[in-house]
Amino acid sequence: APSAAPPRLVEAAKQSLAAALGIASKLGDRGAGLAGGARQAFVDGMGSALVISTGALVVAALVLVVAIPGRNVRSDEAGDVADPDDARVDAAVSGR
Repeated sequence: APSAAPPRLVEAAKQSLAAALGIASKLGDRGAGLAGGARQAFVDGMGSALVISTGALVVAALVLVVAIPGRNVRSDEAGDVADPDDARVDAAVSGR
């Protein structure tokens, strides 16, 4: 907001991009700096949010890779992937 702007106007402009752009449009040519600054602050904030979100996603993926135990998967002669649990189920059903 312009340095000579009333504090109430400055606080309103800090609330949201839409509020800052609305105030800037009412100021005419004097509001160009306010509009540009508000847009730049919004883009900077979005960039920070993207970096933080990406970091959180990477950390979550690493935790899941470590926390979830791996499963041994073998393939039979036909090349089909066999689940090791299938053999246990077959043995339990047939009584072996």
